[in-house]
Amino acid sequence: MPNIDLSRIITADQRAAQAESARETHLRSACRSQILSVCSQSGQINLAAAAASGRLSETDQEAYVALVDWIAAMRAACAASIKDAESAKQWPPAP
Repeated sequence: MPNIDLSRIITADQRAAQAESARETHLRSACRSQILSVCSQSGQINLAAAAASGRLSETDQEAYVALVDWIAAMRAACAASIKDAESAKQWPPAP
């Protein structure tokens, strides 16, 4: 009898779970890349600090709020795309 390790067999369910995990990772990465293409991580931190300290002008504050709302919409679109594999991911337009 050959030495076959049956514990290493990958089932169809395991393969599907791996594919779903890879799809989720790809969608999250695409979402993150889209957000960072509009405003870098350090830019987001600097804007948050300036907004918290009240150093933004009224126009800049409105732009900052629009950015925060857009990031939330991006995350919601990403989560919806992850939950529904049939839906085409459509990112909201950048502010």
